Amino acid sequence: ASGVSSAPNAEATMAETTHPMNDELLIEAVDLDNDDQVQACIDLIAEFATMYGPPPDWPVRACFPELFRRRGAILYLASLNGRPVGVALCQLALVSFTASEALNIHDIFITESARGHGVGRRLLDQVVEHARSLGCMKVTLEVLKENEQARHLYRAAGFGLPEDGAEETHFLSLKLD
Repeated sequence: ASGVSSAPNAEATMAETTHPMNDELLIEAVDLDNDDQVQACIDLIAEFATMYGPPPDWPVRACFPELFRRRGAILYLASLNGRPVGVALCQLALVSFTASEALNIHDIFITESARGHGVGRRLLDQVVEHARSLGCMKVTLEVLKENEQARHLYRAAGFGLPEDGAEETHFLSLKLD
């Protein structure tokens, strides 16, 4: 693996703003060769997983860096005052009907303490801007019907939800042994 992601260099994608509570918010593209950034993302993904069950155990967590590289993961990390509080894990996907690409947000997570302060919106906006810079035709994601806070964020950012008259797509899964 080359360790190179499709994300632009971190300097070009760092966005600093003042958080509503006078905290410094930094959104940056993750360099897959930066162990500290990658570990911060893994820790946040593990915290996210606890919302749905037990966190990934050590062998699973140890596989993440290589999986990120091999699958061309595009990661963004949100930090408040130097403390990681959000992550977006994305991947390019082929759109066969138009011979183009879409950027799929596989996971986006904001820690409980940072929710409701615009961190998620800033992180989402950075991902969308990156998709535009890559020439993607769209950004895709999935969200649980019960996740009202996330659905509100996505609607405010311009994503169409089925109840708003947008196309309804059902994501199905088949667990393999």
